[in-house]
Amino acid sequence: MKKSSNDTTDTYLSEGAMYGGIIGGVIFLVSLFLGHSSYGAVILLICVTVGGLLGLAKKKPLREDALDKEVSAYKKLDKEYNAFFPDRKKHSYDPRIKHPVLRTSIANGEQVAGFIDKTTGKFEPVTLIKNDDDLRDFIVRYGVENPEDIQRIG
Repeated sequence: MKKSSNDTTDTYLSEGAMYGGIIGGVIFLVSLFLGHSSYGAVILLICVTVGGLLGLAKKKPLREDALDKEVSAYKKLDKEYNAFFPDRKKHSYDPRIKHPVLRTSIANGEQVAGFIDKTTGKFEPVTLIKNDDDLRDFIVRYGVENPEDIQRIG
């Protein structure tokens, strides 16, 4: 069955009602032969309604063109803003002004990644580093070009 271009229904409402009607019709015919046609009619109505509601609750998968459009929108969004982790914006720093630093506490070994302002020497903490994944996230998020150049201070 071909859909018209202006049909935007994205659920299985009609299919669910149709299958509910088939099941209800079979139950109606069985109840008709047993002499309980009024019960069968009620069951038929219930089956069509439940089938329609179940079909309404189930979403149809996206068509390929809609899926491609959605993926390209996410890619465009991800270039300027991280779409999968919206609380993590992509940042940058000016390497002429700031230098990436990994500061380690002498007391407990806690590591904090951040930047030192080259003119003032002030440390600006950015994120707590618990493992190598956190350090990689810092490098990617801030676009550190040479991870070997990260100065380690303690």
